Amino acid sequence: METYFIEIVYTPASGKGCYFLRCMVQAENKEQSAQKALDHYQAQHGGSFSVQCNWVVDVPKRKIFEEHWEQLTGSYFPVPITHGDSFEPIGYRKCYLDETKEDVLSTWDACNAEWAEEPVYYCPRRQAYIVQIHNHMNMPHDLIEFKGHTKEVYDTAMQWVKENTFHGDYYRELV
Repeated sequence: METYFIEIVYTPASGKGCYFLRCMVQAENKEQSAQKALDHYQAQHGGSFSVQCNWVVDVPKRKIFEEHWEQLTGSYFPVPITHGDSFEPIGYRKCYLDETKEDVLSTWDACNAEWAEEPVYYCPRRQAYIVQIHNHMNMPHDLIEFKGHTKEVYDTAMQWVKENTFHGDYYRELV
């Protein structure tokens, strides 16, 4: 079983506008995950539904965001600075979207967070293995460090990531 991120485009029966419904579900394959998500939303709403996105994700548990929210407010994305009429970047500035605990938790609720591509990496300057979270559109952000440089320390960090990875179903409903 893997965890899938699914985004569904929902058009109400009235035909006015559309909404993007997001969820994370456990399933054997993409087809089963899409059907599981469609079944959930179709049971509650009339209208038409179509799957827009569907891929495998490794998501930290929401508990991690509750416990480490102050560290996660440091997650940023680079915004290019341009000069005059040119769109050529002359530099970048850091933009922080999550400033409060509520902001950090809403990032998880919106299904906009997962472990970094490589959740654990070694930092020689700190002499530690670092666990990273990657919020959508942001740079990967250091969350926790495990001091040491041995295979045992790396295995401990990877085990911590494994134990704190979300499993189950989460459906973001229309607000």
